[in-house]
Amino acid sequence: MAIMIIAELSQAEQEMGQRIWRQAAPRMTRLATIVIRLRVNRGWSPERICRRLRISRRRFRRHLLIAVREIARAAADIDR
Repeated sequence: MAIMIIAELSQAEQEMGQRIWRQAAPRMTRLATIVIRLRVNRGWSPERICRRLRISRRRFRRHLLIAVREIARAAADIDR
């Protein structure tokens, strides 16, 4: 599913996504990076991620929020 989404993006959109990711990823926790990749790239459900990583829903939500916040911050920095 994620491959189809990537195939539908133009080259410029893919490059923008990569720039945002390169800027945001170093500011995320390691778990936040793993959670966002499993959720977005692989399309795993929150229940599956929690079960496979053996983490609580609270910890999942906390690190997902960290990832989303850093991605939003990186996108805003690039837009400036």
